[in-house]
Amino acid sequence: MKRLTTYSIMDIDEVKEEIHHKEVEKIFSKIYSLPNGDCRYEIKYIDKYHSKKIKPRYEYDELYNFMEVLEAMDLKNGVDIFLEDDNNIVFKVYGQGYEYKGEYGLIMAQIRVSYVGRLSKEVDFRVLC
Repeated sequence: MKRLTTYSIMDIDEVKEEIHHKEVEKIFSKIYSLPNGDCRYEIKYIDKYHSKKIKPRYEYDELYNFMEVLEAMDLKNGVDIFLEDDNNIVFKVYGQGYEYKGEYGLIMAQIRVSYVGRLSKEVDFRVLC
């Protein structure tokens, strides 16, 4: 899995944060320049608490609705974007903090976007690199 931003939103200072946000905006613009089509969104929590309580789920929606899918998650602390070898986009979203069994954590979710077609044409997400 290849990171599409220079830095993770979780490991940056104010200067790097500005760079990260500009890179994310650029990636989002590139996504909107791709052909719209049907995608499968695999949504699963990856933090310690929620990954045990909430089962992964799948949604089907158009590619151009990816922002709505992301905004339905807790995005309070930002997003990192990756490209998998098998041509899927992966968003890791970081939400608000919580305490569970005396430990502090952040709500974290992973959204894997797989293009499932538009008139049987394949979209190459590698153009996002």
